Amino acid sequence: MIEEKSCGAVILRKNEDRFDYDVLLVKHTLGHWGFPKGHAEAGETERETALREAKEETGYTVALENDYRGISSYLPKPGTHKTVVYFAGIVVDGEPDCSEDEGIEQMEWFPYTEALAYLAYPSDVVVLRDVRKYMARFEEDL
Repeated sequence: MIEEKSCGAVILRKNEDRFDYDVLLVKHTLGHWGFPKGHAEAGETERETALREAKEETGYTVALENDYRGISSYLPKPGTHKTVVYFAGIVVDGEPDCSEDEGIEQMEWFPYTEALAYLAYPSDVVVLRDVRKYMARFEEDL
C-alpha cells in the first residue's frame, strides 16, 4: 500500500446575516468537491503547507486557528491510502482566484449544511463537523 500525506485548510468566513460561518469548497478537476490541500514542499511544516496551498488554490490568505487539527483519510485509488491534515482557517485577505494549475476548476462558498452535502469523502464530512463544533465556541463574537 502506498501512503500519501497532504495538508490543507477548511476555510471559513463570517456570515453576519445568518450569524454563522460559510465554508469554501473547491471542485477538483477530477470532479469531486473538497477543501484546498496539497503535498508539503521541502522543509515545510504542516501549517506552512496548509497556508501555502490555501493561497495557491483559492487566492485567499487565511489565519489558521491554533487549537484545531483534524485528519481525513481515504483510498483515492486502489493501493493508495491518503492522509490529509486539516486546519481551520479564517479568510483575512485576498481575492478569489481559482487555480486550474493547482487542479481546481471551481470554488464556491456554502452555508455549513449545504457544504456537508457536497463533500465527496465521508472523512471530510467528519472534519467539517468537527470544525463546526470547534468554531461554535466563537459564535458569540459574530
